[in-house]
Order: sequence, then structure tokens, then C-alpha cells
Amino acid sequence: MSRHMVRIAVVLLLACSALASSAGATRAWDEPTLVAATGNAVSITRLRTDGRFVIWIVYSSQSPGSTTATLDGIDRLTGEPVSVDISGDPENPSTLWDALAVDLDIDGGLLALSTTWNHYHGEGPHGVFAKNLYTGEQWQLSSANVPGPVGVSGSTVYWVERIPGGGDRDVIRAQGAYPGADTSNLYTAATRDTFVKDLSVAEGHVIWQEHDEATDSWRLATLAAGDDLTIAEGTQRIPFDARGDVLVYREAGGLSVRSLTTGVTRHIAIDATQFATDGRYIVWNANPLIRMYDLQTDASFVAVTSNIVDGAGGQFGLVAASGGALSWTRTFPYVYPPPYDQVTNEIHAAPISTRLPSAPRPNPDAIGATWKYFPETSHYLSWSFLEYWQANGGLPVFGFPLTEEFSELNADTGVDYTVQLTERQRFEYHPENAPPYHVLLGRLGAELLVSQGRDWTTFPTADPSAPHYMPATGHAIDERFWDYWSGRGLDVGDPGVSFRESLALFGYPLSEPMMETNADNDTVLTQYFERAVFEWHPDNPPEWRVLLRRLGAEALSDRGW
Repeated sequence: MSRHMVRIAVVLLLACSALASSAGATRAWDEPTLVAATGNAVSITRLRTDGRFVIWIVYSSQSPGSTTATLDGIDRLTGEPVSVDISGDPENPSTLWDALAVDLDIDGGLLALSTTWNHYHGEGPHGVFAKNLYTGEQWQLSSANVPGPVGVSGSTVYWVERIPGGGDRDVIRAQGAYPGADTSNLYTAATRDTFVKDLSVAEGHVIWQEHDEATDSWRLATLAAGDDLTIAEGTQRIPFDARGDVLVYREAGGLSVRSLTTGVTRHIAIDATQFATDGRYIVWNANPLIRMYDLQTDASFVAVTSNIVDGAGGQFGLVAASGGALSWTRTFPYVYPPPYDQVTNEIHAAPISTRLPSAPRPNPDAIGATWKYFPETSHYLSWSFLEYWQANGGLPVFGFPLTEEFSELNADTGVDYTVQLTERQRFEYHPENAPPYHVLLGRLGAELLVSQGRDWTTFPTADPSAPHYMPATGHAIDERFWDYWSGRGLDVGDPGVSFRESLALFGYPLSEPMMETNADNDTVLTQYFERAVFEWHPDNPPEWRVLLRRLGAEALSDRGW
């Protein structure tokens, strides 16, 4: 089976998957992700996506006379291949037999490709090309012999080429991908020994990396108010990626994240060399896993797992993210002599929503001693979180799990902890604490007030002589809520349910009872506590008149998960 035969079979699989998704299939963790495969000892040297389209460069150099570097890609919606017809080969326009693909990029269906001569085969098409994958329109923007990296933002293509004469220097150029558009020179390298090696464009922000061969130094820079601004310097190449307002680049000890608008930079302790960002998430190769980091919530989690036990079976390679989609490659060792249908690279893609901790997990159709699967929400509870859930109220107090476990930065301690959201709570695992305090509950009641812009310390307080008054906060637990609050608690071994056990489970009251409209649009008597919000539903049967607000579900919705 040839490389293209392998790829056609995968395209048909993808088209079936797309049809299933359009018919309303659940976007779950186990949704098929394979979109293409290659063989014949090739490698994938560049990978980009804009959400709908995935494009990559396939490089092969089995012998000097057979070196190729070709554009390949796929439309994830239709399953159709992506190509730019610059080779004059109607049978296979993306082969570029007489040219070598140098770089590519895509944004909103606008693809940019730079190519140079394939000196092994003779003079061929070279320069910078653009194609609108929605309309099929195509342009050649430059005929430079050896163009450099390219970038796309909106309807503008950016590229690097060496302008002969006038110092023979690298220049970053830009041109709209439409007839009659003017070409602009945005930046010219300071010396002829300085070469622009990498280029990225994010919502009009131009970021590049240059190498000064005279000093063997590297510089990461951007344009600010028309001038170039140095972001980082070093003696080695600086991996980076940019999307939206976010630039992510590698420095000693981890990754730095910079706002391209404000210049504010923060450091995240992620050890990665292959990474990408879509502006909200960072995705990186952490073989044998692919992990993601949510910049809005400081949560990190496993996005892709591998069932390969040892390194000989396959390794994750490049990653890309944009337009709500994640793409990655997986490589396999080349076997010589190769079998007829050997696959050495796989290209995968999936909606980011299917890689989040909230994405439904498949039913294992089994029972575990240390875990429990909940088909109602398609998620698991396991080990300490399951034990805590079962021992301290279960479904009425906590609700069903809404996510899998993930890691999140605790803003109070600056430490990452394993957490999990249920309908009514957030579990946080603290291995430094002895049971039962190794599982702590989130202060979701207090956090909800903060998210609403309400300061509980300004609320009207209770009369100190009122029943169930709590001096710590100046509020009294309403009589209608008292039995529920005092009748449940974290089991620490006290006789019955003690005050400290109830306090550990729900916390102190933060408000007096008041009429409020909840997320279900019901106006009910409501009282806020540190870790819960109590609601009074007088029309329910007696055992269900006190209900806990689904704070975990609201917190999950606020995350955009």
C-alpha cells in the first residue's frame, strides 16, 4: 500500500466521523482522531491547523536524488485533501517534485506556503504562495529563490526573504492575499550575517527569531509601535509559538507567557521543547502523553494518552492548536527492509473540547475496587476522592462527578494540587495532610460571591442573640437550614455529627437568608456558606426541601469547559 493509499483510507474514516458528529454524536474522549498516515521513512517537519484544516510538510531524503519536502493536508469537515498547485503535476499537485517546501501556515482557511528550488531535480517553482481554501483562489506573492518562514493573520500573508543589493539582508514582508495588494517591508535585519529563522503572526502581532552568525547569538523579537523590541536573547534557538494575544517561549526552567498587547510576562514551570498555543491553552509533548495547560484557570491535564508501553512502539512528535482544535503527530521507528504498508507517521486532530477533563469518558462496562464510573455524567471517581464522596454525603451533598482529575494551582499556597469537580463541590487532594484532611473542599460559596463582585463582609449581619449565631462571620444559620447543616459533616470520628464536622463540610454562613434567583431561574430562599449555598424549596417533599446549589456545575460553566 502506498503512502497515498494509506491516506485515502484514513480520509474515508474521517469523513464518516464528521458525518456522525453532524448527526449529533457525543463529542467524547474516545472519538476517532486519526486523519492521515505516511510511510516510506518520511518525517513530518511542520504542522499547523486553523481548526478546520490541518496542514503539514512531509520530508523524505532516502538518497540525495530523491529528496522531497511536500505540502500535505486535510479538510477535517469534508475529508478532502489540501493542496497548492504549483508543481504543474495535475495527478499530484502537492508533490512539488522540483521544489522543496520550506514553511507553511494557515489562518481562517488562508494557507501560505514558501518553497525553494529542489537542486537535486533542477530549477522548479519557488517563492511564496497563498491559497484561499474556501474559494480555491491562489496567488504567488513572491518569486524569491530562497524564501524563509511564513505566517498568516486574517487576510495578510507575512514572509521572510533575502533582498539582494542594499546590504543583502533578510527582510520581513507582508501583503494582502488579494489582487492588487501592496507589499510592505516591516523589518530589515541589522547585518547581512543576521538570518530570520522563525516567524509567527498572531492577530497582527509579528514575532520572529533571528540568528547572528557572526556572534552565534539568537534573538526573539516583535514589532512594537513600528520598532523591533527584543523579548529574549540567548546562545541557543528559542522555541516559541503565538496565537491571539499570547506568545509562549522557552526559557531556563520552563515556559514564559507574554501578552502581546500589554507586555506582561509570567513564568510557568513546564519543561517542554515541542509546544503550541491557541491563545488560551498551551499544549505540549510530554511523551508518553500530550498535556495541556489552561492559562485562564492555571489548570493542567492530560489531553492525549498512548497505549504504547515502550518507546519502540511510537512517540508523540509535533503539536499544533488553533480554532478550537488540537493536532499532533505520532512517529514510529522505520523498519528495514520496510513492509509494503509500513506507517512511520500518523497525523491526528480533535476538537479541544474532547480533550478537556470535562469531556465524557467511555463506559468501561466493568467494576473496579478503587474506582466507580457514573454513566449519568460519563465520569469516574477513584481512590481518595471516591472514599471521601461515599463517606461524607455522596450524591445529595456532592452530586455526580463532572470532570476527571486534573492539576490546578492553588492561589493561596502557590502549589499545584490534584482536583476534581462534582456537581456541587470541588475536591482538592492534599497528600501532606493526614486523613480525613487529605481531601479538602473548595470554598465555592465564597468564590461564587467573589465572581459576582459581592463582598460578604458588607452584608447585613444577624443579631448576636439569634439562634445558631456564628461570631466568626456575624451571621446566623436560618432555622430552615439548621437541621441540614448540623446533621451532616466530614466524618472525623466524633460521636454523631459534631459541630466541627459540619463546619468542615459546609463552612460558616456568609450571609443571612435572602430571596435570590438561581441558575435554574427559580427564585428561592438562599443562604451562602463558605463551601455551599443552601436553597429552600417548600413545595418539595420534606427530605428534599433543602437543596444545595450546583456550585461545581456553575464553576465548570464559568471555566468555559
